[in-house]
Amino acid sequence: MALRWLERQAPPTIAVPRARRGAQITVYVPNNDLDAKGGNPDEVASLRAPKTVQPRIFEREASLLYAWTLLPDAEDHSDALASLAAELHQLGRGIDAAWARSRVLSQPAFAQWLEAHSGPVVRPTPGSSGDASLLACPTDGTLESLHRRHAATLARFGSTKVGRKNVRVFSQAPKALLRRIEYDGVPHRLVFDLQGPGDRFAAQPLARASTLVEVIRDAAAQRLTVAAPSLANAVERSLIGRTLADHPKLAPEDRVRLIPIPSIGGPDVVPAIRRVLVEVPGNCPLDRADVEWAFAGLRAALATPAPDQETDERAGFVLTAAADSRAMLQRYGIGGSEGRGSGDQEGHTTWRTVTAAALPAERRRLAPGAGESKGGAERATEELAAVRAVRAALRHAGVTARPNNIVVQREPFNRRGQRAEAFAEGTRFGKHRLWHVEISFDDARTGPLLIGDGRFLGLGLMAPQAHLTRATSSDAVQPRTRAVLAAGGEDDVLGFRVTSGWNPATDPHAVVRALRGATMSLYQALSPGAALPTLVSGHAADGGPDLHRAHLGYAWDPASEALLVIPPHVAERRPLGAGEGQVLRRVRRALMDLRELRAGRSGCLRVEPVPVTLPTASRWVSTTPYAVNRHRRSESAHAAIREDLLQACAELGLPRPEVIVDEARSQPKRGLVGRARLAFATSVRGPIALGRTRFTGGGWFVPAT
Repeated sequence: MALRWLERQAPPTIAVPRARRGAQITVYVPNNDLDAKGGNPDEVASLRAPKTVQPRIFEREASLLYAWTLLPDAEDHSDALASLAAELHQLGRGIDAAWARSRVLSQPAFAQWLEAHSGPVVRPTPGSSGDASLLACPTDGTLESLHRRHAATLARFGSTKVGRKNVRVFSQAPKALLRRIEYDGVPHRLVFDLQGPGDRFAAQPLARASTLVEVIRDAAAQRLTVAAPSLANAVERSLIGRTLADHPKLAPEDRVRLIPIPSIGGPDVVPAIRRVLVEVPGNCPLDRADVEWAFAGLRAALATPAPDQETDERAGFVLTAAADSRAMLQRYGIGGSEGRGSGDQEGHTTWRTVTAAALPAERRRLAPGAGESKGGAERATEELAAVRAVRAALRHAGVTARPNNIVVQREPFNRRGQRAEAFAEGTRFGKHRLWHVEISFDDARTGPLLIGDGRFLGLGLMAPQAHLTRATSSDAVQPRTRAVLAAGGEDDVLGFRVTSGWNPATDPHAVVRALRGATMSLYQALSPGAALPTLVSGHAADGGPDLHRAHLGYAWDPASEALLVIPPHVAERRPLGAGEGQVLRRVRRALMDLRELRAGRSGCLRVEPVPVTLPTASRWVSTTPYAVNRHRRSESAHAAIREDLLQACAELGLPRPEVIVDEARSQPKRGLVGRARLAFATSVRGPIALGRTRFTGGGWFVPAT
């Protein structure tokens, strides 16, 4: 009874775990064709064929969710469904063990769960305009068809008489009754021109994008409510975006969305708003024809227009169907308007904001005239918080493509664009919450792309890099500031803070080795089958350690309580070498999603990227044993370590220090090791990692207190 009730429900929302592709391998398996060899199992070797296997590696505790929006009678069947779910032992056609559980959640609890989910979420979109994924879903009669299929499968082998012989007959079981449902379909798109007197564009200033959307939205809502009072509730929920007490909360992806379309392209194009795109999802409570009627021919005006002679702005305008909108929509990665496809088929990997994004990451306000300033550490912390907010904003916007680089700044990316603060006027967003953002993805994606809390008000609108010309210094724009996802650019040390899992039994050396292994594994996943460069692996072509070529170093810094990945040119205090920049960018890309580090007996640690500020001091002390690079003949072990330290400093470009050896001893499999202090005549900048084990956390020095 419970399954018959469930098959009549609306198609479910499906949330899948985030995964990355593992290394690709080839295995050889026998074809099911032993009859060609007379049934002789000894001939199976001649039937083997290559089979390529590439696993998907999921995060820890990954789960697959099917969520139905149930009717009020769900409580009558919840216990039965929970019992059936508890008996599940495998999922689909797979042979791997699986388990499931069923529960009934309130709408707010379900929305909160989806917000916390880090992987892709796909939703049914029946009635969308096209380019949807068709998935098989249960329908009324599916359970009965499965019973028939099961019974027919048990009786699929029969016999019949042909002449005097009994012939074995195979009968194919009937397929299950399923319906094809569109998932993640493209919404219907309507494009309108802002027309002024004399068939000219009534161009509106870029900084008034949010106000413009509110004015048009409210005017269309009033027009539709007056004409059809029965649609008042649907208008409030899907067009205005309000939640009504006696109605379930409407999912954001089911709301009508208004997108201002500023003119972009060449460096001298004034990015004024001359068009508005209206998107109507397939699941929207409002019919597409009603929405189109509400906007077509709509007259509106900004309440307090800001004069701008250059954009030829006029207070009043009329929305008219765009005669030719394809060219401008393509500049935003969109293929066209209604009936012209879902988007630019090629897609783009790098996107930049045209209107600033509203993020829950505020900058500290500096009082005018107070003479206050921000240090580099404070600014880096603010930018890293904004980077994290961008990642959350992408998830809230339903973007499943993985970002490998994020840049946040206040200055516009377009030569004629507006600073982020300019978009705050007349909105509910403070100017210190507004950021311009650049995002680079691993895979190309299509538009439109809007992020942030103001994405339904025209803020956070992004365009592909190819259609935005970066502002130059001649435009009196301050140089941009960078906040990279992995907490640094190619010239910086990458840092990770341990958020949980560290305990008194944790061995820092084991954790550093685990970080090195994770880096190599994640880098290899970006180029399956390709050999790891020496800069990443630290090994020569023959597999042995390469002690002469530069490669990445790893360390646990107790001063900052962070795990560090140190590029070789930083440790050696030299410019980037040939080809190193490209490899380091791929290292940063590989580590951008590192959140879990398995260190054997030291446990499973949760980590997150943090900005790294390298210390500067004249006196340094070792926190991990220094292992000599070579054994030298000397009067004592202390003197041998001192001479080796002086040579190591010279090789890494450090000035000659005064060396005080505090400890010297012989260690199995490592030779002569010790601890020492370094005193330089002038301050030097870290990191300082010396000795034979400097690439794996040995010989680590911190400023002496």
